[in-house]
Amino acid sequence: MQRIVAALGPGCIAVDAFAGVGGNAIQLALAGCHVIAIEIDPGRAQLIQHNADVYGVGHMVEVVCADFLAVAPRLRADAVFYSPPWGGPEYSRQGSFDVENMGGHEHLGLSRLLHLAFGPMGCRTALAWLPRNSSLPQIEAAAAAAARVSSAGVGEFCEVEKAMLNGVDKAVTVYCGLAAKNR
Repeated sequence: MQRIVAALGPGCIAVDAFAGVGGNAIQLALAGCHVIAIEIDPGRAQLIQHNADVYGVGHMVEVVCADFLAVAPRLRADAVFYSPPWGGPEYSRQGSFDVENMGGHEHLGLSRLLHLAFGPMGCRTALAWLPRNSSLPQIEAAAAAAARVSSAGVGEFCEVEKAMLNGVDKAVTVYCGLAAKNR
């Protein structure tokens, strides 16, 4: 989250597209972003504001109870953070996780999510938190496609980082745009 602020400056506007109960939205706010937290479930959406208030960043988090894919074309932001549903623990049994069919939902493909970020939303950076066994060729193809729609000309910069704990892969973070290190 600090990389977003380092790339865009404090006060940037970040969207947490699949906010859950707000853990990532809170971290974005603590790092200095103004956050639009999108959550489709009304109960979880209420918890986001409560949890943000508990951490003292409630004034920096705007909660929207909606389907991200429905509202994304109307959102404008500097950055977007994606932690889409992976489909439960079954993802770990796959040799290679299909990032274009996340959790069995074609509409949650990484290409589409990055297209929304760099196209209609006008973002300058996007981060995606994905399963450890995500398909690297698919990630590369999605980043290349995002570069073609990036109005800011930053979509071609992509970095993939593996998160490890005690020598075990836990997840993959994809940085596209200004938050990628090797620019």
